[in-house]
Amino acid sequence: MTENFELKVSNLSFRYSNTSRNAFSNINFSILKGQIICIEGVSGSGKTTLAEVLMGMHTDYLKGYLEGSIFFNNNDLTDKPIKERALKMGLLFQDAYSYCFTDNVLDEIVFNAVWQGIDRQIIEEKYKKVAELFNFMELEKKNPLELSHGSRKILLLSSLLVSDPSIYILDEVFSSLDEKNIKAVTRIVLEKASEGHSFILLEHPGNNYLSYKERINIEHQGEGQHE
Repeated sequence: MTENFELKVSNLSFRYSNTSRNAFSNINFSILKGQIICIEGVSGSGKTTLAEVLMGMHTDYLKGYLEGSIFFNNNDLTDKPIKERALKMGLLFQDAYSYCFTDNVLDEIVFNAVWQGIDRQIIEEKYKKVAELFNFMELEKKNPLELSHGSRKILLLSSLLVSDPSIYILDEVFSSLDEKNIKAVTRIVLEKASEGHSFILLEHPGNNYLSYKERINIEHQGEGQHE
């Protein structure tokens, strides 16, 4: 049954077209509104590819073959493109150097929300909140490429917070962050979860920044197993 879950992933496998080996295989998990789960695995285990598939990048950018299904609120998203998922799910990429789309901090923070057509007043209100929280007000005209990796990761998280999807997918969000920002991100995740937003955090084994409702381990061979 899918109707009790905000997101349900069933028997999901993906193989890039240039290899005979799956990036990940037989991934199964469900997430409720307000739930925080962790998908963990070592480098090369398929975590990032899984995150990209959940966002629909296999329909436009990833060259490969997908099996299984992805349901959001009982609607089949398996073959739906990115734009049809953007208001439902948002992805913070692990590589903060490759996914900045503008030449200044202000435009980067509002980029997702503007692209999705969110009301301008709502965007301005949410922008002010996150810019003050992470001290971006004085950096509005600064090029994101001039920021440190940790600051760029916070910048991309700020952009997600302005568009405010139902489900946040955060790929190694705590890496490269200082203690202050780790605490800030942890607080934000818990606050947003209490408001009904769901979180999928992709982490290396042993990272215990949050108390997760469920952990799913992706072995290096690509099998997703519940712990």
